[in-house]
Amino acid sequence: MVWFWLVGRAASAMDCADPVSRAELDTAVDETEAAWKNVDDTAFRDGLNTVAGVLLPCMGDAVTPDTAARVHLLMALHLFGNGDQDNALASARAARAAAPSFVPGPDLVPAEHPLHVVWDEAPPDQKAHQVPEPKAGSVAFDGVQTRQRVADRASIVQLFDDTGFAKATTYLGVGESMPLYPAVPRRRNTLVGCTIGAGAIGGVAYVGAWSARSNVYAGAVDTGAAPGAIEQQRATTNVLSVLSTTLLATAVGCGTGAALVGQR
Repeated sequence: MVWFWLVGRAASAMDCADPVSRAELDTAVDETEAAWKNVDDTAFRDGLNTVAGVLLPCMGDAVTPDTAARVHLLMALHLFGNGDQDNALASARAARAAAPSFVPGPDLVPAEHPLHVVWDEAPPDQKAHQVPEPKAGSVAFDGVQTRQRVADRASIVQLFDDTGFAKATTYLGVGESMPLYPAVPRRRNTLVGCTIGAGAIGGVAYVGAWSARSNVYAGAVDTGAAPGAIEQQRATTNVLSVLSTTLLATAVGCGTGAALVGQR
C-alpha cells in the first residue's frame, strides 16, 4: 500500500500535459481488469499504477460512480494480493458504496473469494461530514457532486471549476486529509462576526461601567442624594464591569480563533 501511495503522490504533483478524458480512464481500467483476469501480475500492477498514479491526477472529466467503483475494486484486489486484507475489504466496501448496483463478475471476484463477502453483507452505516464549500466551482466524491464525505471510507475526490472542468482529482485513503483548495471561510467569518459583535457590546458596557462609576463618586459628595442611590450605582458599575470584561475577552478569543482557522 505504501508503494501505491508514493506513486500516487508523485504523479499528483506532476504537471499534466493534457487533461485525461473519461474514455481514456475507462479504457485503462478495462485493460487492468483484463490483466487481473488473465493472471498477468506485471500488467496488472503497471495498469493500476497508470490508472491511479498517472491518469486520475490528470483527469479533466468527471469520474462516474461506476468507474470510481471499478477503481476501488482494482485497489482492493491489489491490497489483497499484497496481504493487506483489512484495507482490501475497506476498498471493496468503497467500491460497493460508490455504485450500489455494481457487482463484480466471477472472473474478477469469485463467490468463494474473501472480498466477495462485501457484496453479501448489509451496507455499513457510515457517518458523513461536510467539507468546506469551494469559493468557485464544486467538489465531488466518487462521481457525485456533494460536500458530504465519509472519512472512514476511501474515495476519489474531484475539484471542479465553474465550467465543470476537473482542476484536481485525488484518491483519498481512509481518514486521509482533503487536498487544500480555496474555500468559503464560513467558520472564519462567523468568528469575525463574533469578534466585532462582542467587542462592540463589550465596549458599550465598558463605557457604561465608567459612567456608573462616576455617578458613584458624584453621589458620595452629594448630600441630597436619595438613600440607596450610591449602592445602586455601585451594583450597576460591578455588573457592567463584569459584562464588559467577559465580552471583551470573548472578542479576543473569537479574533484569535479567526486567525487560527484561516480560510475555513
